[in-house]
Amino acid sequence: MNTAFTVNYLFPLAGVGMLVAAFVLYDISTAFVDRSVETTGTLERLVLSNSKDDDSTTYYPVVGFQTPDRQGYTFRSNYGSNPTSYSEVESVPVLYDPASPQDARIKSFFSLWGGAVILGGLGCLFCLVRGGGNFSD
Repeated sequence: MNTAFTVNYLFPLAGVGMLVAAFVLYDISTAFVDRSVETTGTLERLVLSNSKDDDSTTYYPVVGFQTPDRQGYTFRSNYGSNPTSYSEVESVPVLYDPASPQDARIKSFFSLWGGAVILGGLGCLFCLVRGGGNFSD
């Protein structure tokens, strides 16, 4: 496969795939926010995750919260960071699905929309690559 074919056809195709995936993630997050209830949770601990590929460390918050019926739940956020975004025993806003309280997320922009934004941005870049170079077949 030559470079012109890859840049002219495969990059934009990959970009469209990323844009579709970004829309799906956006739709999933929007549906979650629409059906969720807000409460306050407490950061119970940070789970350390080390990457073997690049020697990086990521901290994932573990949050506990109670529903109005005093039922307690704990969840680990799918999004971590380094440095950590939270300190231990910090209060954080939580959204949870009342029909399935174990389905909960920290109420923050990145936790709710980060995946869609990143995939959407990369999808746009991949779609625009074709117009950025002078490649001919």
